[in-house]
Amino acid sequence: MKRIFFHIQLFVLIAVLASVVSAQDNPRVDCPGTNVLASDEAVTDGDKVTFHVELIGGTADRSTLEYNWNVDQGRIVSGQGTPVIVVSTSGVGSAGSVTATIDISPYRECCWATSQTVYVRRKGTRTNADIFWEWLWFNGARVKYADEEDSSVIETEIRERLDQIDPNLTLTLGPRNGEGKRELIVGWAGKPYDTKAVAEFVARAPNFVIFNIVFKNTSIDYPKDPGPDMP
Repeated sequence: MKRIFFHIQLFVLIAVLASVVSAQDNPRVDCPGTNVLASDEAVTDGDKVTFHVELIGGTADRSTLEYNWNVDQGRIVSGQGTPVIVVSTSGVGSAGSVTATIDISPYRECCWATSQTVYVRRKGTRTNADIFWEWLWFNGARVKYADEEDSSVIETEIRERLDQIDPNLTLTLGPRNGEGKRELIVGWAGKPYDTKAVAEFVARAPNFVIFNIVFKNTSIDYPKDPGPDMP
């Protein structure tokens, strides 16, 4: 009986020691919150912008962290592997954006990936079309998720801004498609069509993530980019 009790005690002691060693090798980590901040919310094509990751709270040993950055456009010119990077926006082009995403290791139990997006204006003199699309880009979430009451307010705001470009331009909020994007239906109320005005308006549109731009007058030949000097 004593031998059985001794074996039980020995088994318990081994289990406790094993759990202590395991805890030392794989300590439990209280994961910090993460947030990526940008030096500017909007820059001009060719400018440099700084992104840095902010860690909030948690017990992860900061000295052991490894930082891996990715950008969807532009180029990382310095800081890869550190909490702060500098990104060149050269070549992003008309009404684009740069999104920087950070992935941190080695604490894989923590959800590290987070990102921030900066709007990139085209070079050259800004037109009313540039101003309109930039407004819509920054108000995108409000437009996409607008309820019936707010939709009428938004359509009034859109109309006021379109009138500064050309009263014949129309932009209608359509339904959400299967991908969750909301349609923006571009049309032309006047005849004959002013293809230059429509082309300039369309070419200034940024690449929206949450919108799908639909052209009602498909017979118009819209150039991809009318160039920075188009009035």
